[in-house]
Amino acid sequence: MDYEKAVVEFLSSKENLPFALEIAEKIESVKDKIQVEFWELVTKKLEEQMAGSPFAENWKVKSDKEESFLNNHVGVAIIPAEAECISLTVKIKQVSSVCEIEKGIRWSSEFQDEITIDKLVKFKKEYELQGFKTTPWWLLHKGTGYKIRTDDFLIRLAHDLEGVTSQIADLVWEFFSENEEEIRHINKLIEENGGKP
Repeated sequence: MDYEKAVVEFLSSKENLPFALEIAEKIESVKDKIQVEFWELVTKKLEEQMAGSPFAENWKVKSDKEESFLNNHVGVAIIPAEAECISLTVKIKQVSSVCEIEKGIRWSSEFQDEITIDKLVKFKKEYELQGFKTTPWWLLHKGTGYKIRTDDFLIRLAHDLEGVTSQIADLVWEFFSENEEEIRHINKLIEENGGKP
């Protein structure tokens, strides 16, 4: 008997069926709990990295906790400490029903107009060549390969929540660190251009 049939036989026995049904009823709550813990810890790690960095004067970490970490479109952003107009932020966010985790550079508010700042156009094209995509909310975004609500990822989190969240927080921190100077300069250009990218 193959594994799947053996599991079905075991769970459908009169002794095990009540327990199997109770587990099936609670599994979404288990996934929710792990998802919330994941985003809380990623937020904490990014806040710690920001606090000990030279970037803390110009940037801050903001999570989507107000919107609930149970939302399918939730994440953590590194945003300008002060912004008078539309600006670029670095964000890691889960999207879609399996909650794929994406990283990228996001607008502080939806932007659908044509980009007129040459430096920003060039910056965007460089990342598009690396497979980054664009939307009215994202200047650039790309999947990380992590899908938070898949069985494999949940099991990894259950075994090593600290290690996995550190790895993902480091991924977004490195992306931010590599692009901080450029993004800060572009944000300044946007402000000087009357808030128009």
